[in-house]
Amino acid sequence: MIHRERAWIALTEAVAACRDHLLYAIRNAIQVPEDYFTWADQVLRRTDGYLAADRVVSDALSDRSQRVLDRMSPEQQHRFWWGDSAAGSDAEWQQAERLAAQVLRQFGFDDAVTTAAGADAGVDVVGAAVAAQVKYAMKPVGRPTLQQLMGAAHGRIAVCFARSGYSKEAIGYADRAGIALFRIHLPISVTAVNQFAARMVNGG
Repeated sequence: MIHRERAWIALTEAVAACRDHLLYAIRNAIQVPEDYFTWADQVLRRTDGYLAADRVVSDALSDRSQRVLDRMSPEQQHRFWWGDSAAGSDAEWQQAERLAAQVLRQFGFDDAVTTAAGADAGVDVVGAAVAAQVKYAMKPVGRPTLQQLMGAAHGRIAVCFARSGYSKEAIGYADRAGIALFRIHLPISVTAVNQFAARMVNGG
């Protein structure tokens, strides 16, 4: 790989030299020597040859990598793309809950932590002043989920994180009830959906 990069740098420098030499001649009304065109043609041919060879090598490496990936389990593929630091051995919903807790701590809820497995009751992340639900599923969150969250929040600030967004009815309910809605997507994407979430992002 290093040799390919060095070869590419050398070729681009040669092409730039061709251009600069020609521009200098044009600007100064100097006749370009005949051997210049031979030299420039050789450089351009080498460049074309390099690019063609590079495409062949890149395609071969891509095909080989894909064949290796096809033989991997989903967990191995996850670790291949995201590394061990992404907690590839955990379910995605667990990773999403940890990300939500981390985001809430950044918003000022310093004691926000994930709840114990099986202790859901409508809340996945809790703190003294916040209660959050995390739905890392392929369908939008509906109003009943948010109603359950409001009941479980017991007066704390209610926040919901959803992978696939929210239904129109859910957004309307959240705006009336004061629930902050976020979209969440691994590994680190979290975006505000309504005004209450935007205020958290902006420190309001």
